[in-house]
Amino acid sequence: MYREIINDFEKWYDNPNRKPLVVSGAKSVGKTWAVKDFGDGFFDNILIFDLKEGGLKDFSEQFLSRDISGLAKKTSEFGGTLIVFENLSNDTDKSALMLIDEIASKTPGLYICFTSNLTRQELFGSQNVENKVDFLKMYPMSFGEFLIVNNQYELSSKIEKQKEEDLSDSDLEAIIRFLKIFYIVGGMPEAVKTWLDEKDLDKVEAVKKKILDSYMEDFDNIESANVRGKVIEVWNSLTDQLEDENKKFQYGQVKITARAREYEVGVEWLEKRGYVNKLFKIKSDKTSVKNEVDSKSFELFLTDVGLLTSMYGITYDDLNKDKSSILIKNSAIIEQFVHQELIYNKNIGQIFYWTSEATARIPFVFEDSGQIIPIDINVTGSTKAQSLKVYRQRYKNPMSVTITYEKFSMNDGLLNIPVYSVWNL
Repeated sequence: MYREIINDFEKWYDNPNRKPLVVSGAKSVGKTWAVKDFGDGFFDNILIFDLKEGGLKDFSEQFLSRDISGLAKKTSEFGGTLIVFENLSNDTDKSALMLIDEIASKTPGLYICFTSNLTRQELFGSQNVENKVDFLKMYPMSFGEFLIVNNQYELSSKIEKQKEEDLSDSDLEAIIRFLKIFYIVGGMPEAVKTWLDEKDLDKVEAVKKKILDSYMEDFDNIESANVRGKVIEVWNSLTDQLEDENKKFQYGQVKITARAREYEVGVEWLEKRGYVNKLFKIKSDKTSVKNEVDSKSFELFLTDVGLLTSMYGITYDDLNKDKSSILIKNSAIIEQFVHQELIYNKNIGQIFYWTSEATARIPFVFEDSGQIIPIDINVTGSTKAQSLKVYRQRYKNPMSVTITYEKFSMNDGLLNIPVYSVWNL
């Protein structure tokens, strides 16, 4: 399946100053599959070692016997060998960076890649690793990629060109149909492949259930009983948290008597391993957003919209009842979709959210060229949506974005982006 990250792999491959590559991403986003696909296209051989299953020992034994070094030299003129280490972590007696250094010292000039479910912060902390590793973050498939793998090249191209040429009614109808399918299938490669092969959403649902069950198995295997209990309670509270109009994470919704100092270990565990993404609040729009972060106020999003629709029990038929049904569970689905499309988009920097002292709420805010840009969502076409008006009056920002189902437009500093083209923002 087509994944845009292959372009990043190719740049790494061509870079004469490349360093060992770390590909980080949540469980089941397709890291190993993408690396193998890259290896098949650019190398004669791929050697894979699982660090969880004694891979370092296997690698060392093969390397010392010259099996690996000999193979790499023998085939170097034809593309060489890609050596992949899966499941990089800090769980062994060596830190992730120490392990990379050790392997790199044995393999100068060779193509070395690591995959990990952990975030960059969890792997390396505050260490400056720019001179030692190249780093790529991988996400579930975007809606743009989903169109491509469904052979909808023309629709994808028309979305990209809609600033110059309006979409026809038939094109728009087809795009919305694929968008609703994507809400259900999501971007996890195994679920997408099942959809492509079977065109059976019940079978897709079974795949997503398997992924969610594997998450619960991971939680059940946490060694510390205290951490295990907190992780499971936080995870089980997420659908209710996202359903609230005010989506700020509330420890009291995990458990009535819960306090932050007791349950933040559960949030931290889930975030560091990519099961959730944390979105912080900014207090104002007066300076750079990073100077305005309220670290005590945050929202939690899942990795993938398809997993969230499964957790809510929402089906494709539910979404087809009428357009407003996409706002089932108080817009949780649409905000999850927009969130993952924004963090996937390389043109968008780190995102945050904003709320007033009253009820105004801007779900996403980011900084671009020194300008703070708010992103509101109004897919129902409601004329009563006042949050963006409140924000613009307060901060006088020159550019704002509204995500709707209306056509692409720009008027008086307000950019209207159709929800299906967030990936192309």
